[in-house]
Amino acid sequence: MDNKIKIVQVFHNNLVDFIDSLVEQFPAETDLILVKTFLQQFCSPGEIIKYFCKSLLSPEVKVMIDKQDETFFLKNDSLFSDIPNQQKVFHFKNLWKNSNTQQKQMMWAWIQKFKRIAEIYESS
Repeated sequence: MDNKIKIVQVFHNNLVDFIDSLVEQFPAETDLILVKTFLQQFCSPGEIIKYFCKSLLSPEVKVMIDKQDETFFLKNDSLFSDIPNQQKVFHFKNLWKNSNTQQKQMMWAWIQKFKRIAEIYESS
């Protein structure tokens, strides 16, 4: 199997696992289930990884992720700029603000993993 296809599969599986983790951590956030369903049924995994590459691999965003600078979640719109419902984006930014340290560390671990996968995808 082509290396890029394997990377896309790994990325997609990790993205679903990430959303499952968020659902576990925030069971009252039913929109997360809708996001998971949308990603699984209506989005091309190849297009999603390309979007993540564009969103996570700019030099300024990479630095934010590496330093775990929370402006990545609070002020940076690289992952959310194409989402038409900005009210939902604002809601998820507030979710970050109201998360405890353990939840934030979990989210950072996932974002760093997505950045690494995107870098591998770009270099293959």
